[in-house]
Amino acid sequence: MIQAGDMALNLIDGTAINLAWIPAGEFWMGSDEAYFQDDNPKHSVSLPGFWMGRQLVTNAQYQVFVCDTHHAAPPGGFPFDKENHPVVNVSWTDAMAFACWLNNQFSGQILPDMVLRLPTEAEWEKAARGTDGRTWPWGNKEAKPRMCNYKNSRLRGTSPVGAYSPDGDSPYGCADMAGNVWEWTHSRYCPYPYQVLDGREAEEGTDLRALRGGAFGNNALSLRCSSRSFDFPGSFHANVGFRVCVGSRFPRLM
Repeated sequence: MIQAGDMALNLIDGTAINLAWIPAGEFWMGSDEAYFQDDNPKHSVSLPGFWMGRQLVTNAQYQVFVCDTHHAAPPGGFPFDKENHPVVNVSWTDAMAFACWLNNQFSGQILPDMVLRLPTEAEWEKAARGTDGRTWPWGNKEAKPRMCNYKNSRLRGTSPVGAYSPDGDSPYGCADMAGNVWEWTHSRYCPYPYQVLDGREAEEGTDLRALRGGAFGNNALSLRCSSRSFDFPGSFHANVGFRVCVGSRFPRLM
């Protein structure tokens, strides 16, 4: 049985889903910047401990899922020679299906009161910024091209996962939490303050779902740890992917 500390879930293609332990406790979520009202107000949120994927799910990892389940591949298939790039053109529904498949594969290694799933907005933000309220995963100094894949990097597309480690990593060693691709979260896109049991973590319905992290075409302000975007759960784009986490079940959803 796994304990607090790093975790690796080994897939049949030889790759691994590596997860970092995020300790229980409070952190600062959101901001008080008037220009970014959708992430106002800044408020304290307390979370139990959980594991967060160190990297985004890759094309190679998603292809294992597609081959095993016959789930539809992303439109256009998997790009040649980009096995270690984040999978894109996946909807929230696709990402949820991958997480459910992965949970079924490794349920015997996961603590009984935990489940492998998409991270909530709160879990995502804590894993990205730590407990000191920093603006970006690496601190309060604005992004540089050596730290992440964003507009000023001029790549105009995805980069291999972890290509900017360790300079761009979060305090817990999670890569690409700023830039590369936007990331689906489990959460509905709801106003703050964040409350886990107010219905925003319900899985049914067609409500907008929250996206986090910014992407290769965004400026530095969109890469802030508190920055939010959203889309419908059936939508997919060439700049949206996801990562997984292992966290507590949601009591209201059981």
